Amino acid sequence: MQRNVYGIVALGLLTAATAATPSLAEGGPSRSSALATRQAQSELKREGLYDGTVDGIAGPKTRHGIIAFQEREGLPPTARLDEATRDRIIINALSLESAWSKPGQTVEVSR
Repeated sequence: MQRNVYGIVALGLLTAATAATPSLAEGGPSRSSALATRQAQSELKREGLYDGTVDGIAGPKTRHGIIAFQEREGLPPTARLDEATRDRIIINALSLESAWSKPGQTVEVSR
């Protein structure tokens, strides 16, 4: 079940990453860029790099979180949710163990 959760998160991030969205530094957010920003905020929060609200608005805390992520991952610190950053967030979402379980432990989700 844990892999299914990662798959759902990754699918959402992949959908957002492959959509033609403007960067965070460009004008007002479109619906798809707000979704991509919200998903990035969620992943950054899970990794402890963002302490703001997951709202899809690319404010100062989001930009600081993106810079922290980019620096940690060896990417140029642009503060933008560019293609390389989105790709790395997706890879990390797929490969990181859940914060709720220990490696090898199965997490069950009841319906």
